[in-house]
Amino acid sequence: MNERFWSKVMPEPNSGCFLWLGSTDSSGYGTFSIGSGKRSAHIVAWLLGGRELVAGLELDHKCRLRSCVNPDHLELVTHAENVRRGDLGKARRNKTHCNKGHPLAGDNLRVFNGKRYCVICGRERTLRWQRARGKGLPPTRDRTHCPQGHPYIGDNLYISPHGARHCRTCTRDRMRVRRQSGSR
Repeated sequence: MNERFWSKVMPEPNSGCFLWLGSTDSSGYGTFSIGSGKRSAHIVAWLLGGRELVAGLELDHKCRLRSCVNPDHLELVTHAENVRRGDLGKARRNKTHCNKGHPLAGDNLRVFNGKRYCVICGRERTLRWQRARGKGLPPTRDRTHCPQGHPYIGDNLYISPHGARHCRTCTRDRMRVRRQSGSR
């Protein structure tokens, strides 16, 4: 097997990569037939180089060339690290706008556990989630009427020092009930 494997490899003198000349999968990784199955060529090269695989870790091409099977160009890393190093991780880090076109900058950018999130999309997700559970009232600042139907206009509107909007009619009614229940 050793001879058959290395016969499908061509050393590239400038980079030190060992280019896989055999069959490849749709992602560009080399494949090597062993018995009735197939294995990734870079994994076979790693094992033929006398190295072991470790559960929970995967091989990463340090040279960034998927067709390279040089064991010295491979490194065991976590899946998260492999993604961060790869093209997808770079594309995510370099994004200037979210998928809906909102800018990922300033007050519209939140970073959590190393991931970047759009604040506007997060608010929209929260509102959809609340509506799906029957809690779909818009925030107080967006309402035009109190829950009892009184309009938030003119003398009927009170804005607390914290910015919350209150209906004066409802507040007067609550106070009247308290006074009546306390006087008996």
